[in-house]
Amino acid sequence: MYEIADLFDMRSAVGAKLESILLERGFTKAGFCKAAGISRPTLDKLLSAGITNETNYEKHITKVLDGLKISADMLMGNSPNRFNQTRLLKQLLRVDEKQLAECTGVSTARLKEIEAGAKAEISELRDLAYALRTGVRSLLGTNYFPPQIARWEASLDRCSAGDELAENGFWGHMGILPSSSEKYLWYPITGTTRSMVYSWLGHGYLVIPCMNNKVLLINTNNVDRIVLLDDGCSAPSSCTWDSSVDEGDVPPVVYESLSDYTYYEETKEKIPEKLISPNLCEVMASYVEKDDGTSDALLSEEAVVCRYVDGKTERYNIDFGQEQSLSFEISLIYELGDEASDERFLFFHDNDGAENFLNKEKISILELPLFNIEEAICKEQEEELAE
Repeated sequence: MYEIADLFDMRSAVGAKLESILLERGFTKAGFCKAAGISRPTLDKLLSAGITNETNYEKHITKVLDGLKISADMLMGNSPNRFNQTRLLKQLLRVDEKQLAECTGVSTARLKEIEAGAKAEISELRDLAYALRTGVRSLLGTNYFPPQIARWEASLDRCSAGDELAENGFWGHMGILPSSSEKYLWYPITGTTRSMVYSWLGHGYLVIPCMNNKVLLINTNNVDRIVLLDDGCSAPSSCTWDSSVDEGDVPPVVYESLSDYTYYEETKEKIPEKLISPNLCEVMASYVEKDDGTSDALLSEEAVVCRYVDGKTERYNIDFGQEQSLSFEISLIYELGDEASDERFLFFHDNDGAENFLNKEKISILELPLFNIEEAICKEQEEELAE
């Protein structure tokens, strides 16, 4: 059963559902506002998910539901994707319905259904996620890590979508100098990740989600320096800079779709259109066939890179279908801090069938594929809830 207090986190889908109900019942906006006792600007903000204060939202949505004579559960209880964020993301990127329909090939009528939380094919969701420069979990509001938007943070519309969501665009870079190294490692990050670094620097271990499908486990005892570099800054003179590092340009959905795409490419079978649309197939091909290093980075999406305190670097291809402790340890440290984790070793199977144990104390930085780790964490949480 859903209550009024539950609707704030669903406000993107709620706005789309309300718009559909008003249309079905033949209300004009002016007529409904008069009947419900709210102003026209307030109704517009409710429909566009533009109210970002939870108390104000609950006050106004209560009047709307009373005016429609429905409960919160009647409104959203039957919506399979009730946390859908499409409407908020459209506002954030200043994309209207017509533009989104043209980009994705999804009709405006179907877009309205999906925005309101209707069930959708994975190909539809992937097309929408690519057009909105994000991932499917972020689109559906089922993400574990903060959503990431492959756009410059300053270009996003904070007024319509709120500061919190706008912080998830590209902010700049984080540079890390591992002990026993003279070379900095650079990673594109969002504004949200920058704030995380400030909040967690007192811990022995940090879990830092980066753009381009990376989440880092950092042992701060084995790191000499961390640098945060705003995108507007020049290349730093006090540390080595990697001119090849990009600005988080690849939308997360590209990494999410890669395994399906490469499987069908390798088997020479036709890719089902319900899995990946022809439009997204063309996009995937353009990334995979690039000769600027993008292809190699994409095709190693399941690779883990371990940088040890002695300067040695090892690379592993993890079999995420087998038992592993990486996702559990990452979630423990991310949610509760390193005090919650007393395991000395991290365990996983690699694609060769070997069982591996990594000593956390000897690690400087462990680079993990964000998509695979997030999927594993979400699966573990769903299984726990089902028990």
